[in-house]
Amino acid sequence: ALSDSLGGGVPQIRVAMGKEPDHFYSLFAGKMVVRRGGVEGGFRTNGAIVGSEGGGFADDDEDTGVALFHVRGTDDVNTRAVQVANDSAALNSGDCFVLVLDQKVAAAGIDGKARVFAWNGRGSSEDEKVCAEAIAADVLAPAVGLDSHADVEVIDEGAEPDIFWAHIGGKKPYAEFGEGYDAPQEPRLFQICDAVVGGAGVACEEIFNFTQDDLCDDDVMLLDVTNEVFLWCGRGANENERVEARTLAAAYVAACAERDGRDPECPVNEIQSGVEPPAFTCHFIGWDSSSSRGSVGGGFVDPYEAKLAAARAGAKDSPAFATPALKKIAKRASSVEEAGGGDASGTFEMPKLRATPAKPK
Repeated sequence: ALSDSLGGGVPQIRVAMGKEPDHFYSLFAGKMVVRRGGVEGGFRTNGAIVGSEGGGFADDDEDTGVALFHVRGTDDVNTRAVQVANDSAALNSGDCFVLVLDQKVAAAGIDGKARVFAWNGRGSSEDEKVCAEAIAADVLAPAVGLDSHADVEVIDEGAEPDIFWAHIGGKKPYAEFGEGYDAPQEPRLFQICDAVVGGAGVACEEIFNFTQDDLCDDDVMLLDVTNEVFLWCGRGANENERVEARTLAAAYVAACAERDGRDPECPVNEIQSGVEPPAFTCHFIGWDSSSSRGSVGGGFVDPYEAKLAAARAGAKDSPAFATPALKKIAKRASSVEEAGGGDASGTFEMPKLRATPAKPK
């Protein structure tokens, strides 16, 4: 290993996907691309991306010749592209997407060449548009035999050619908003849980730099996108958490209306794990419907179930090495046991409010 060859003096920093700090993003100079695969894909490499001959796009062991990338970020540093399913339902008006068609599937197109589209949603920011075109021209286009910015077809939402829809399942409903619609602002995600208060009341904690994996199937999550608020109910969320979450959401909207001037009648939509609408999933970069908590046959193994089992086995010891989530669940187990079935007192805690920045244009 490199560290060993240098005498073990090189710091090693582990970064989880979706939790990258800005100085990590800056290493890619606005051209970071995350491909599908990894452990689930057996670390299969894609010839078109790594530059080998053939130029096909591998997708779940089947060479489709098509790849769709979701481009999202808040500035020119953290904007990046993540590959998503080749499905038009994955699009949303608030972001940019890049669609790559290799020569095989685009042979009937212009001069029989591969084609690369940079699609700009109506609510996408300038940083996202610039990043999408740069990734399309400098990273993805060369992989399919195209070598200039002139070969990238930049299209605005609503002006798509037929070939664009043809290879992503045809035009389907997606998180779309029309001209003049107030685009959602930068979203905020909160976890609502009664573990730390022994089942009486709830506590609410904000999750920063969130991803789909942060949705805890044992709790209720509140997603605030300014023009509406979602309450996402995990399959394992108990009735107390669901009831208290509704009360908290109403108080949260009222407090935000005074603070940032939003409509006090801002809708609060309650949704269930596994049946999330596009208006919710569009706020998670690279949303993968196959790993949705409630999806049928998705093979999802809930890590919190494993943690809960471990907590029950050693709740009284509450090991020092346990993660915060494990300690929280262990506290729930021990508190309920000590209270003789859940009579411990708790408090209703409002999340801390801060000004929600507008998405840069």
